[in-house]
Amino acid sequence: MTNFVQQLNAEISGAIAGARRAMVEIRNGRGAGSGIVWRADGLIVTNAHVIAGKHHLRVILPDKREFTPRILATDPQRDLAALAIEARDLPTITLGDSRLLKPGQWVMAIGHPWGVAGAVTS
Repeated sequence: MTNFVQQLNAEISGAIAGARRAMVEIRNGRGAGSGIVWRADGLIVTNAHVIAGKHHLRVILPDKREFTPRILATDPQRDLAALAIEARDLPTITLGDSRLLKPGQWVMAIGHPWGVAGAVTS
């Protein structure tokens, strides 16, 4: 493998590992979805459709601790929801600026689709 490919692989693997540390699984009684730790004090951001109409929510951290979240806010039009869990010192996601992306640039999506933990696609 060339140095360039090795370096690229290392950077991709590092980015995935960093993102996974801040990912959570959200179980809703009928299925599962993903969320991210937005703030170290337990603020979780997910898609509104993951929690819509669900009453038995559980947030599972990468270390397998489970919490019952409080729903802080939902915005169905933007498909966003904010949850809170009673946890501290959580690893948070590193945010980028999507306005800096250009057509044709490579991006990744990481999540828990249909309960498959940590799936990665590009």
